[in-house]
Amino acid sequence: MFTTDHTQSLYLAQSLVAFTPSASLIQFTSGLGGLAVLALVIIVHEAGHFLAARLQGIRVKNFSIGFGPSFLSYKPENSETEFSLRLIPLGGFVSFPEETVKDESTGETQRLSDPNLLSNRPVGQRAIVVSAGVVANIFFAWISLFTSISLFGVAEPSFSPGALVVNIRNLDGPASQAGLQPNDIIVELQGEAIPASGMSAKQVADDIRSSGGKVLQVTVKRGDEYRHIQVKPECCNSKGEATLGGVELIPNMKIVRQRPSSVWNSVQFTNSEFTRFTSQVVGGLYRLITNFRQSSNGLAGPIGVVSMGAELARNDAASLFSFAAAISINLALINALPIPALDGGQMIFLLWEAIRGVPVSLRVQDAVNRTALFLFLVASGFLVFGDLDRLHILPGLFK
Repeated sequence: MFTTDHTQSLYLAQSLVAFTPSASLIQFTSGLGGLAVLALVIIVHEAGHFLAARLQGIRVKNFSIGFGPSFLSYKPENSETEFSLRLIPLGGFVSFPEETVKDESTGETQRLSDPNLLSNRPVGQRAIVVSAGVVANIFFAWISLFTSISLFGVAEPSFSPGALVVNIRNLDGPASQAGLQPNDIIVELQGEAIPASGMSAKQVADDIRSSGGKVLQVTVKRGDEYRHIQVKPECCNSKGEATLGGVELIPNMKIVRQRPSSVWNSVQFTNSEFTRFTSQVVGGLYRLITNFRQSSNGLAGPIGVVSMGAELARNDAASLFSFAAAISINLALINALPIPALDGGQMIFLLWEAIRGVPVSLRVQDAVNRTALFLFLVASGFLVFGDLDRLHILPGLFK
């Protein structure tokens, strides 16, 4: 985000909509890899705003990572820009010097005439500064995918029979009570083998939903052993569907990587992966907007993002690059939305000025941005508590 001193605009780093975190407190505290990815993506976004301004000779007052009180800051010699780390790690901002001054004798507010102030530049130049954060994140995402593909190869799934239990969110639900555990592979359901397929998890989930709550015979592979489990799903929700209580399933598969034969092939694979990632994020945002109640369960806050990155950093360096690309694309698209206090909202103000020939008054911009910022902070609080609950950290904090 970028802002003047009137309003400190906010990017919700917790707007990751494509993943749901799963980790213990120990995993969370060891998540330096995930924290580094989140911080880097935010820095790239703010650096886009900063460089777009400075390359045009526009003054910048502050480059901040985080919000709230500053606990570490640095101001280079002969520079008016202060670089700071702040207490609340929910995003960052680039701020610009005050655009107005109050006349002490008359009490009137007057706009400063300094040509190097952002507000005194043409609309086109200001639009470059506003959009630069989104452009920087898109470029960073592409570079992350290109690096991953060039160094580690293109990921291709190799499917095995069954559906893998990734997580069981409700520890008091029927699945957990029946003895089902994370990392179990469901290989048979009601005596029918689960085939090796990218649709295996969906097949199992659909069979459970349509079971009507009757007892199911499940065969799972745990390590090298096969176990037979009886589980009775809860029945039924408003749609008449049964549930096992927060069981997360994915196809049973391994990732096989094939390195491209040339730089041109790397570029082609990168373009394909970038398009796929972007489509997934856009689809996630669309589902979130059109079906918020159901889709909001997959939202992750900053703690959840760090947890996911930590898990990937331990298991697969290549996946960490893809994770960074997904976070960066999320950040770019979220900021591009025409929402006040985000980059897209600022572009709406500039578009209004370009069409009408006069800018939206600072009083209106300030009121709109402050209201949006307050709502984002409230949403941030809910998502942070959601992260703590999913990671089973929240109960430990109140013991």
